[in-house]
Amino acid sequence: MNNVETQGGQTQSLLKIRRAQSLGEYSWDSSTDPDGNNGEGINQWGASGAYEGADLMRELNTDYLGSVTVGTNGKWYNGMGNQISANMPVSTLSNESQSLIENVVWKLGSPNNNNSSFDSNWNDSTSGVTASISYTRERANTNGKICSGGSFCNDTVTRTNTWTGKVGLFYSSDYLYATSGGNAANRTTCLNKPMYYWNIESCLSNDWLYNGQSQWILSPFTSTECSNSVFAVLSNGNVNNFAAYERIAIYPTVYLKSSVVLTGGEGTQANPYTLQ
Repeated sequence: MNNVETQGGQTQSLLKIRRAQSLGEYSWDSSTDPDGNNGEGINQWGASGAYEGADLMRELNTDYLGSVTVGTNGKWYNGMGNQISANMPVSTLSNESQSLIENVVWKLGSPNNNNSSFDSNWNDSTSGVTASISYTRERANTNGKICSGGSFCNDTVTRTNTWTGKVGLFYSSDYLYATSGGNAANRTTCLNKPMYYWNIESCLSNDWLYNGQSQWILSPFTSTECSNSVFAVLSNGNVNNFAAYERIAIYPTVYLKSSVVLTGGEGTQANPYTLQ
């Protein structure tokens, strides 16, 4: 990935990788503190003011890194209103693995937010959000809250456009660009297809990030009525939004430091690459 800003303020080209297997199904967020959104979560990934950040962000950047501070009695958040009843993942990242990961600035823009206003056509079958549109908006100065009232828009958290850290999730644009296309629909056709209508067999079967499982992604969903929703890849291959408290599979995603080198392996499951 080009033009990735690191914590130190440098802009670099870095390799972005995603865990091959899901850690399990958990909430993106189920916060009720500050009082908000009927316990269906707050779509702000990073810390902001008194808000500590999304449940999943904190879990991935503490518990998953071997410092158990978020989960309670070995559990992670997995339901409305701060419910904690799902077993924490057994897998954690070793200190050696963590030393290969760069602290970077992750962009928190919403793919369906156009110039800080809600785009009612984001899910249109012809003029909806494609790969390039998603990429641009994810990195724009937009955020996940433009609504001003209602039972699913009453949290008091100020949204931020960036978050700096190690472990995040992939973007909708990562997923859309990951296809090579096929005979019925080539890559150009796939990239020009709106993400809400992306369940084309040639696009899905040749997309290495698609596996038939619903998966959380990093970007918040913007709405004039709610601030509790986040985008996800659906099991059928389309990209849509869910309430943040819902249980969906998570795939940790990181950027490797520019100093990391390939030391062996063939990149297969039987003989994976080794790095140092």
